Amino acid sequence: MSDYDRGMICFREGRLKEARPLFEAAARRTPDSADVWKALGLTLLRLNDYAAAVDPMRHACELRAAGDDACYLEGRILFLLGRYDESINPLEKARRNAAPPNPSGEDLVRIDRALALSWDKLGNAREAERRFISAIDNFRANARTHEDPRVDYGAFLVRQGRAADAIKPLALALGANPKSFAANLESGRAFLDLDRAADALPYLERAAAIEPASSTAQMLLGKTLLRVGRTEEGERILSQARKRWDAANQGSSSVK
Repeated sequence: MSDYDRGMICFREGRLKEARPLFEAAARRTPDSADVWKALGLTLLRLNDYAAAVDPMRHACELRAAGDDACYLEGRILFLLGRYDESINPLEKARRNAAPPNPSGEDLVRIDRALALSWDKLGNAREAERRFISAIDNFRANARTHEDPRVDYGAFLVRQGRAADAIKPLALALGANPKSFAANLESGRAFLDLDRAADALPYLERAAAIEPASSTAQMLLGKTLLRVGRTEEGERILSQARKRWDAANQGSSSVK
């Protein structure tokens, strides 16, 4: 049995630390195998070793870009590492490989969404918006949907000072998934930016109920309660949120 086969057994059984050296050995023996490099990259991803996962996934992307998600995964890993400029090329390659005649709508959505997020981080609002719109055009909500580009687009519009434009895509996202934490949170944030605290309140109450451990949701809810005149309740929630934030970030100089 080859190192790759033994590595796959370990991988499927969740024994990732055992799988890693087997895949590394397999990569040394068969450096032209996209399957080996991708398996190693996925193992490192699951071990949360993002920095180490970049090169294996890049090899997999170069060796077998078509019909595979290795290029997309490479781009997303680079994004998670804050290497936004480097993420564009593999994501564009993934986009080209997902082109007609037989593109998967879901593939196009997630790639365009990833490109939009990267361009946004790079400060290119025009290109980010173009990619968000492309992702939304191909988006079809279903039970398997995890990332709704309409939520990201709404958040982007709020950051761009266009909160009024954000209301519609966020409302559509909530229509598809009323229990979406992100859609409720961003809807509340949009209405706050429009100085419509009373309209923001129900969204922020839902967001805080969906994820009660979210300091951001609790902070925004507390501030909104103050603005609508529910002072005692708002101050209590703000005090609790600050304590939770301080506890979560104790000993760290960076915002998490």
